[in-house]
Amino acid sequence: MKTSFTSVSFSERLLLTAEKLAKTSNPDDLAKYKAIADTLSASDLTNFALQTGDVMPSFALQDVEGKHQKISQIHNRKWLVINIFRGSWCPFCNIELVEYEKHYEKFSTLDAKVIAISPQKIEYNQSLVNQRKLKVELYSDPNCKVAERFRIGYTVPNYLNNIYHNQNVHLEKFNGEGTLKLPIPATYLIDRSGIIRMHFLSLSPYQRLDPSLVIDTIQSLIDSNDK
Repeated sequence: MKTSFTSVSFSERLLLTAEKLAKTSNPDDLAKYKAIADTLSASDLTNFALQTGDVMPSFALQDVEGKHQKISQIHNRKWLVINIFRGSWCPFCNIELVEYEKHYEKFSTLDAKVIAISPQKIEYNQSLVNQRKLKVELYSDPNCKVAERFRIGYTVPNYLNNIYHNQNVHLEKFNGEGTLKLPIPATYLIDRSGIIRMHFLSLSPYQRLDPSLVIDTIQSLIDSNDK
């Protein structure tokens, strides 16, 4: 009997999607995917980015209605989980957002708010919310300005952008402003005082932090404070 995609674990869904992408991509494209990962690794981006123990920067974001909201207004719970994703065109980002939605009630029980930030335009966030029926709050970060505050933004090289075009992914259309900037996938857990209590960064599009591990971290922090 064939196992349905939705019945397998979060990590298995990511892996299955990566394997499918590898099978449908030509060797030259796969080499270029590796090249961008190597370039980002050589730039020491993951070490330069904000880390656990750092203070979250101040910034503002656009919600799905186009309103600008300061992070101080958004962060109105004991915990804030910030998921920084590439866009609705990314299959791995969709898998991740659906998984966060699956755990939405558990996060709420722990007094944690989950928000997801990407450089894509508001209209694509609106469409994603409607399509996936998300309660997780989506925000737009034009030109990756907030991602750069976290030091995880980069400019997509032309060779990679050409591959995206061949896959009918036009970043200039999704992100607007003619920009070719993206964030690396990232997750940050912020406490009420604005301190980063946990972080996860990935140079690979398909390596993502399981939201259940974020829940475990929050519970562990709560338990340690109760002792």
